[in-house]
Amino acid sequence: MMVWLLSGAGLMACRPQPGSAPPAPRSAVQVLIQAAPVINPGHHGEPWPTALTIYQLRGDPEAPDHEPFDLATLEVRGDAAFGDLLVSKRDYTAFPDTRARLVLPLGPEATHLVAVAHFREPLGDAALLIFPVPDTRSADPCFYLGIERSELDGGEFPPPGFDPTAFATICPIPGRPVPAVSPRPAPTSLAMTR
Repeated sequence: MMVWLLSGAGLMACRPQPGSAPPAPRSAVQVLIQAAPVINPGHHGEPWPTALTIYQLRGDPEAPDHEPFDLATLEVRGDAAFGDLLVSKRDYTAFPDTRARLVLPLGPEATHLVAVAHFREPLGDAALLIFPVPDTRSADPCFYLGIERSELDGGEFPPPGFDPTAFATICPIPGRPVPAVSPRPAPTSLAMTR
């Protein structure tokens, strides 16, 4: 009788609880940074390290109901340019001819990332990228950042000349849900024939 009761309790404990919450949406973004041999060139064309700032925002900074946003505004006003959209920021320094993968934990309200490269001589808005964070539940999305001379390029797809195979990671395909891994059936014995 005791064995029967214990086995029944064990089966009840293994059942999924009704009304359990769905899996949380993305919790991090993989920021893949590829710096060309010549970045942030000096007066004689020599490469210099480049400071990057990655902002997490709780909305689109280019939305019509937000103040006009561009690199000049950010340089003048600093973090205050984002107003109440700012969730957090992270600074990073990219060195010439290097690659880096940052796993950036996302704030629960973060919907957009903004990457800013602090070049010595920026070319218009070529030092700024806005990335809407996709809602993927099975893998952390990738934000590609390619730096060459005084330009920052990328986004949800690798920019020209970017080598995604140089990073030891897997990126979900943008716009496609990542399929959940389904269990494989146990292998059956097969008779070998010639």
